[in-house]
Amino acid sequence: MGWSLAVALAQSWRAPLNFWGVLACMAGICAAYAWDGLLDAPPGGYRWGWRHTHFAVSGTALFAAILFHRQLLLPVLGLGALGFLYIPLKRHIPKNLLTAAAWTAAAIFLPFDGVTLTAAMLGAAGAIFLLIYAAAVLCDVPDVAEDRSAGVCGLAPKFGETRAAKIAALMALASAALAAASGVWMLTVPALIFAVLGFFSVGWLARASVSRFAVDALLVLPGVLVLLNLSSG
Repeated sequence: MGWSLAVALAQSWRAPLNFWGVLACMAGICAAYAWDGLLDAPPGGYRWGWRHTHFAVSGTALFAAILFHRQLLLPVLGLGALGFLYIPLKRHIPKNLLTAAAWTAAAIFLPFDGVTLTAAMLGAAGAIFLLIYAAAVLCDVPDVAEDRSAGVCGLAPKFGETRAAKIAALMALASAALAAASGVWMLTVPALIFAVLGFFSVGWLARASVSRFAVDALLVLPGVLVLLNLSSG
C-alpha cells in the first residue's frame, strides 16, 4: 500500500521515485504491522508462525534498502523508533494518529530524494494523513470491545462504532478536498469511498470479516489509477 501512495505523489509532483526508498516504505509498513501483531498476540510460548516470517522478510528487505541507499538510515531509524514504541504509546495517544503520522512520513520522505516541501506538497501530505487516519478508524470498528478491554486509546473505543465511523467519513471528505486542491486527484477516489462507508455502512464494517481487508485494499487504488492512466496514455 505504501507504494501506491508514493506512485500517486510521484505522478502529481512529477518527481522521480527512488527504488530503494519505495522498497523501504513498503517493507517498513509491513514490518510495523507484523511487529504490532507479534506484540499483541496472546501469550502461549514461542512458536514460529507466519507473523514471524512476515517480520523477518520485511526486516530483511528494509535492511537491504538501507544498505544500498544510506540516506534512508536516519528516517528509517526515526520511523523504526515510533514502530517499536507503538504498543506502549497507543494506550496514551490515539493509535490512529500514530499510524497516520508514520504512514505519511514514510510515503513522503522515503521514496523521494531531497524533497523540498511546497504548499502543494504540504496539502498532499495533509490529504494522505487524513486518508490514512480515516482508514485506520474504519478498520478499528470491528475491534471496539477488544480495544476498550485492552485500554487502547482511539476514536472507536472512545466514541463507539457509529460516531467514530462518521468522524472518519468527515476526515475522508476533508482528505478528498485537500487532494483535489493539491493536484493529487488519485487520492480522492478511496477518500470518497471511505466517506460513503463511514456514513452508510457501519453495520457492514462491524460485522463483515473482510471489511478490514477491503478498507486496506482501497489504499492500493491511487497507484493502480496512476498505472492505468500511464498505460492508456
